Amino acid sequence: MAANAPAPVAPREVLALDLAWLGRCAINGPASLRQAQRICRDQASGLVSHAWLSAAAACTMLDEEDEDETTQALCVLVERPLLDEEQGLGMVRGCLVSLAKIKECVRHLQKTQGRKPSPVIATVAVSAVYTDAPMMERIQRCTQAASLGAHEITVAASATNCGCARWQEMYQEILALQDAAKPARLIVTLPTSELGTLTMLYRAALVAMMAGAVFVQPENTADKAANFVHGICLVRAIREFYAEHGQRVGLSLTGVRLSSDALTWVSIMRSTLGPEWTTSSLLRFSGEGLATDHKVSWAHISS
Repeated sequence: MAANAPAPVAPREVLALDLAWLGRCAINGPASLRQAQRICRDQASGLVSHAWLSAAAACTMLDEEDEDETTQALCVLVERPLLDEEQGLGMVRGCLVSLAKIKECVRHLQKTQGRKPSPVIATVAVSAVYTDAPMMERIQRCTQAASLGAHEITVAASATNCGCARWQEMYQEILALQDAAKPARLIVTLPTSELGTLTMLYRAALVAMMAGAVFVQPENTADKAANFVHGICLVRAIREFYAEHGQRVGLSLTGVRLSSDALTWVSIMRSTLGPEWTTSSLLRFSGEGLATDHKVSWAHISS
């Protein structure tokens, strides 16, 4: 599998909230569940190749827990090829850090101007614990992250708005957070545990896309099978949104710790959406230990 060069990710066009179209959108829940069960049962070792691993590494965001010494040490990992330094293979996409570490990351990574594509600095400005905070506080956190130099900012959508199908309120909420986050790009996390059906999750994802989210992201859980179900639901929502509006939206996944799971997602995106969605412009992974597992897998197939 040839890894395409990632294109720059720009803020997307915001679309008007189309409630009539949204009401017609639904997903076949049992089919998604069967697909996820099949994936968990039959994960193919045939995906483990140098080309597939390089593609997965290019979509990987290092987590600050991958390097517990200093922010500078984390940035050094971002600057170096992950899989094969001699051949320059396996550059990760960037790093995911707390608000407090953004400024230091910016300072260290400014030295890598020659690296293409430039590393991305991402942060979570509004986690699930902040969704009940006053709107002004959430807006301030997004503004702060952008002013410090974050390229991508993750916000959790309100569980109340999503769970009660208050689509207009959810849409306005994301619009306000996106405006506060400019010029950074917005990743919207959807509260999967608060949504009663996959169709509710499907519609919440479409609302986030209409509001301009560059990536949608399911809430990570301890249930691996459920994570695959939720992720597949979002992949199908991305496909429907692209078919209807002609705009590409990416999938971001947290808690991905195994290289085999990352490779499975590369395969799902390629087969469902096409090869464009297997680059870091439209697919992202993060998870403690994922980078290390990529290296272990690379060493195994290289031996």
